[in-house]
Amino acid sequence: MAIAKKPKSNQTDADAFISGAALKSQDKAPSKAAENDRRTPTVIRFPPDLLAKIDEAAKRRGLSRAAWILNAASHALDNGL
Repeated sequence: MAIAKKPKSNQTDADAFISGAALKSQDKAPSKAAENDRRTPTVIRFPPDLLAKIDEAAKRRGLSRAAWILNAASHALDNGL
């Protein structure tokens, strides 16, 4: 089996391609999914027994833990708690 030489690359073409892709991505408006998911990740520490109760409540409603907590926080704020 013959060993082929590495083809010559044209770095200028590669750089132009890469910079063109960056310009195209900047021109696009953010998608609806990206606009709707502007959330800030945060860490909250729960006692294990409270977390178990949250998980049970979320499971009963068919929600994820995060969705249940978000819903509960929104409900509490809406009711002036």
